Amino acid sequence: MGRKGLVNLAVTIGLAVMLLSGALGVWPARSAVPHLAYGFNTAEWDIMRMLDMGFDWIKLFHSSNPTTLPPQMNVLYRFMAQSGNLNDVTAFGAEVSDVAVAFGDVIDAYEIGNEVNIDNPDYGWGNDPVNAEDYKVLLCEAYTRIKQVDPTAIVVSAGLAPTGRVPGTWQDSQGHLHTGHNGSFQDDREFLKELLAAGGGACLDAVGYHPYGFSADYDAEPDVASAEPTRNCVQGFCFRSAEKIYEIMQQQGLGGKKVWATEFGWITQPPDHCLSDPTWQGRQWQIVSDDKQASNLVGAYQYADAHWPWLGGLFIFNLNFNVAPWYSECEQIRYYGVQGKPAEG
Repeated sequence: MGRKGLVNLAVTIGLAVMLLSGALGVWPARSAVPHLAYGFNTAEWDIMRMLDMGFDWIKLFHSSNPTTLPPQMNVLYRFMAQSGNLNDVTAFGAEVSDVAVAFGDVIDAYEIGNEVNIDNPDYGWGNDPVNAEDYKVLLCEAYTRIKQVDPTAIVVSAGLAPTGRVPGTWQDSQGHLHTGHNGSFQDDREFLKELLAAGGGACLDAVGYHPYGFSADYDAEPDVASAEPTRNCVQGFCFRSAEKIYEIMQQQGLGGKKVWATEFGWITQPPDHCLSDPTWQGRQWQIVSDDKQASNLVGAYQYADAHWPWLGGLFIFNLNFNVAPWYSECEQIRYYGVQGKPAEG
């Protein structure tokens, strides 16, 4: 039996044991026929901690070696921004193919890039201008190479960054106009529309998205403004903004495919002196309490399980960036972490 067969057997047994023992702590038990991948983004691999919480998917980053993971752990493997190079699409495809050949037996899903609708080279797709048509070329190259090696692998497009509604129109070097684009980043919904219009829907099994909660509770209705921060989802800044992404997929004839939330979460309070750190610029309004982070994360899984049959994966950002020694005390990504906080259960 191959590793993926062992994974399915192990997950079935593991779920049965957890349901019998009630060992999930604060985390909701999955439905009888689970459709969600329960996953974490991690700084360090703490597999037993994840399994004890009922999570059996891990998101790995480019250059990771997944062969040391236990068979019950499923893998989403993300190609980093630096992999994308329109100047040599063939070389990029060869790199993707090499990974699939080397690790295909232990990788269950691939995410091609990260937040490609924004221009930050740490998060987006290299240093090229944000352009959905260009990204489609790389996505299709990766899709073709992966499917040649492993037709059963799930290919997820890069998780889009929620930007809110971006005004303006940008003209690229070919004279093409891009709606909701300010020359640096593009409205996530408009980027997706352009990607699908360019034929990108044929080169993905799932659409990646990052439905961060911001200040809003997990069940806040999308695109509704409120004076109450926990209900305010103006511009789509809330977890349920994923519903708008799926609406676009339906409109474009892709309603039969899934959305994968490859990152999501809520940020918590740092020490007061950290609020002046550059990484906190524009984020203070998003801060929630540790208890609110916990209730929102649990509620998000319950809500998605009950209401979103079209969601395939739900990956918390993050498990343990808050204890990773290589991040400075005030680095904002530490405060999405759940280890040692009420959300861990």
